[in-house]
Amino acid sequence: MLLKAPHEHDPIEYLLMVLSVGVAAGGIFLARRWYLRARAVPDDLARRWKPVYALLLNKYYVDEIYDASVVRPLMLGSEHLLWKRLDVGVIDWTVNALAGLVAWIGGAIRRVQTGVTESYMFVFMLGVVAILGWLLLL
Repeated sequence: MLLKAPHEHDPIEYLLMVLSVGVAAGGIFLARRWYLRARAVPDDLARRWKPVYALLLNKYYVDEIYDASVVRPLMLGSEHLLWKRLDVGVIDWTVNALAGLVAWIGGAIRRVQTGVTESYMFVFMLGVVAILGWLLLL
């Protein structure tokens, strides 16, 4: 089993870490100074750099691009294909057709099942005669 040597850090990594912390601290310092003491500076920068300000304010328009390229097509597809065609056209039709079939079968059975014992005996005797007639003909 080979043991790997520990990863050696390049001095440039430390330099980049210090630089990024310095940039963040500088940004915090400038924001604190401008927004708490000299409010005219950010307003002046926003007027002077209006396109850049609008781009940053709108977060590079990522939300608008995502909405136009992903959300709206999914909403349209869901509404027209999944809802109107699949749900209403297939699923609802199937459920309604099965409900109509069950209602029709129930209506037919309701005519046969009257609750009168004499009619049940009559149908039973018709069945016995039909079976005996069929057996005698064979």
